[in-house]
Amino acid sequence: MKRLLVFVLMFFCFGEAFGKIYIDVTSPASTKIGVALDLSGVPLKDFDVVLKRDLMVYGIFAVYPVSKLALTEEELRIAGADLLLSVDKSAFRQQVKVSLVIKDLTDGTVVVQKLLTFDRSAQIKAAHMVADELYRVVTGNKGMFYRNAVAVRKVLGRYQLVYVDVGAMSFKVLKVFKQPVQSPAMSPDGKKIAFALMSGEGNFDIYIYDLPTGGIKKACSTPGPDTAPSWMPDGRALVFSGYVAKDNADILLCDLSNGRLKRLTRSMAIDTSPSVSPDGTKIAFVSNRDGYPRVYVKDLKTGLIYGITKGTYDVSPDWSPKGGEIAYATLVGGTFRIGIYNLATGDVYYPAPGEDPSWSPNGDYIIYTKSGGLFISSLYANSKPTRLFVGKWLNPEWR
Repeated sequence: MKRLLVFVLMFFCFGEAFGKIYIDVTSPASTKIGVALDLSGVPLKDFDVVLKRDLMVYGIFAVYPVSKLALTEEELRIAGADLLLSVDKSAFRQQVKVSLVIKDLTDGTVVVQKLLTFDRSAQIKAAHMVADELYRVVTGNKGMFYRNAVAVRKVLGRYQLVYVDVGAMSFKVLKVFKQPVQSPAMSPDGKKIAFALMSGEGNFDIYIYDLPTGGIKKACSTPGPDTAPSWMPDGRALVFSGYVAKDNADILLCDLSNGRLKRLTRSMAIDTSPSVSPDGTKIAFVSNRDGYPRVYVKDLKTGLIYGITKGTYDVSPDWSPKGGEIAYATLVGGTFRIGIYNLATGDVYYPAPGEDPSWSPNGDYIIYTKSGGLFISSLYANSKPTRLFVGKWLNPEWR
């Protein structure tokens, strides 16, 4: 019987009633929120370790371990804790119960009270739920560790298709290839990964990896290299860069039910790296149609195409799940930096050096690559980037 993580018995969320936000993540002057972490009851190694890692990766929490400090709630408040995160764990055979309480130490208000029941095998997922709930209470925004990322990891000349648990700072190698693998993209339902794979003839085609079964099948193919797949929001089609004729690459739409292709751009330039907007009405992509690789947007309803960046080398666009911004990599003074373009204002800011940006599912963070590994950074809060893994990482995708 399939075991699922479930909520049972009680769910009180008093925080929504009074609408208090403890930290504004959009403010560059924001400081960390103090959280007294009280882990009690039976030891659950995976749960405890992952919860602590989640809070560290979020980067906005200053954690005070209650069991080590042995302080009263008043003493914790004086020491700098704003909230008490109390997690009491009990277990009988394979079933685990966690009593979760989040209390405001400034006035004693219980903000959240929950009882979670889950199987021991779901400890990591449960820890993510607790961390995401704390993030929601503190910021008013949805958490992000409920969804895993995908990436390519290059080791000893081989290419690994990797399933990444960002919060737990762990990953699972799904498949190892001798040929280059590029641009993995998770389906909206989280069950499939589209990616580009080089065949023996040196040509790339689009394949889909099925997570439940581990099966791989070719999804879309043209006479030329096919790269950079991006899912449509309904999961029924892919947008990618391919060759309809023997000219330059264009942006194509592939119907996964029958493999039929629809040409979305038609240019003498090279059009590549599409990223679909959350509502599926627009596509950001890279084109050198004005002489330099820059980011463009096409409105699929009107057909209008317009440029949004002005650098000499702007690549790897990724549309925010919130819809209002596009992340991309731009070459500035010989160094790649992450650029964030605001679609409403046209403003651009550069939060971090790096390449291959991909938004978190809640649109508050990005993961990206640079020399030394795979990193995560908050786009708004005043926190330092966190290196998740060392090594050669390519094309991470999370949203």
